[in-house]
Amino acid sequence: MEKEKGKEVKEVELKDTTFTHKGESYPAEYHVNCLNETACEAPPTNAIDPYSEWKDEVNPAEVNANIGDEVKIAFPEDVPAPKRLSIHKQQGATGVQEYLQDNVIEIMGEENTKITYIVHAEWSEKGKKTADVQFAFIVPRPSLAE
Repeated sequence: MEKEKGKEVKEVELKDTTFTHKGESYPAEYHVNCLNETACEAPPTNAIDPYSEWKDEVNPAEVNANIGDEVKIAFPEDVPAPKRLSIHKQQGATGVQEYLQDNVIEIMGEENTKITYIVHAEWSEKGKKTADVQFAFIVPRPSLAE
């Protein structure tokens, strides 16, 4: 049986993923945990790499958003929608994990304290994980939206 065209997640296509805020696009820097079923099943790649281990490999975009603003992650047309999409928000010593709806992240947190957002995207087919990628962006100095 032939695989359906466009089902596979390819790194070359992921490079065009963006974060958008108020009509402006920012590159969605990312870290690949695995990009195929075999790699996703094999230890240690079946674990999610913590941001602290890969933050020096990427240069996350700085999005000048305010508290209450929305930032959306937009995948390229050729990339299938992830089966699961969650975010981890890190601000100071506080970390929060939550699931995303409609690829929209609402900026929440303390004013004037940098927030790092890690968006975890997971693709699967027939119950097996086929790709696992983390995207990151930073909100450098959030303030209350006017």
